[in-house]
Amino acid sequence: MAKKELPEVNVARAHAVWQGGECSEIKTPDGHTLYIDSPGYAGGEPKGPAPTGMMICAYAGATNMLLKRIADGMGVTIHALEVEARGSYSPRGIAGAEGYHPRYTEVEVDIDIRTDATPDQMEQIKSERRRRCPAYGVLAESGATMEENWKISS
Repeated sequence: MAKKELPEVNVARAHAVWQGGECSEIKTPDGHTLYIDSPGYAGGEPKGPAPTGMMICAYAGATNMLLKRIADGMGVTIHALEVEARGSYSPRGIAGAEGYHPRYTEVEVDIDIRTDATPDQMEQIKSERRRRCPAYGVLAESGATMEENWKISS
């Protein structure tokens, strides 16, 4: 199968409609609908994850997707893959409290992968994932401390 030509630039889009309280219904051009709401302690119902939670979901999902894509491109087989991501931020920053910032300060990911990759291939896969993952880039560039815990088996 021939590789598709990728565009130089892509524009991601989302359309959010306020649903009352702090909840928004978000639709994407490809037909996905999701809800974002504040956590209960901040006044949400909650009908969906908070934006901060959605960022961590995006990071975990993008990590899975890119690890698979990179491994496939190298001819490496992934037999199983699980990612657990978490991040620390200050709700006080989101609430506007003086002296607090709303961004993530620490982000940690546990990656459990079963693969036939050699140690050298795994180092290349790790490096490429950090280089190519847009969610990693946004979080790292915001100043968050990024920590990775890998469990690799064959």
